[in-house]
Amino acid sequence: MDKLRPLATVTGQWPQTVFVNVLSAPKLDALVVHLVNYDFQYDDAYALKKIVPTRDVRLRLASADWREAVVLTADSAPVRLPVRAQELVLPEVRIHAALALTKDEKAMAEILDLVVRQ
Repeated sequence: MDKLRPLATVTGQWPQTVFVNVLSAPKLDALVVHLVNYDFQYDDAYALKKIVPTRDVRLRLASADWREAVVLTADSAPVRLPVRAQELVLPEVRIHAALALTKDEKAMAEILDLVVRQ
């Protein structure tokens, strides 16, 4: 696993209950980091009983090219995040979040326009 680490586009600190998947979106010239938080509980009838949000998920980007970031979730408006020294912090992941990364403001505007149209 350590030999693969230099090839990773995103590394960071998150608990074992969070699954992180990184996808390329070449048509949008973007990178998408999908985070799923499995820290939740069901009751005996499989109704969702409790969600334990994961806070302060720290990500480090392998490339300095990714300068713009926005968090997209099903239950809130898009939130822009600052990227500083190739690092950023997601304040909270409830069930899931998608972090879209772009190289410039123009590409980010395209992504936000797509989100608004949905």
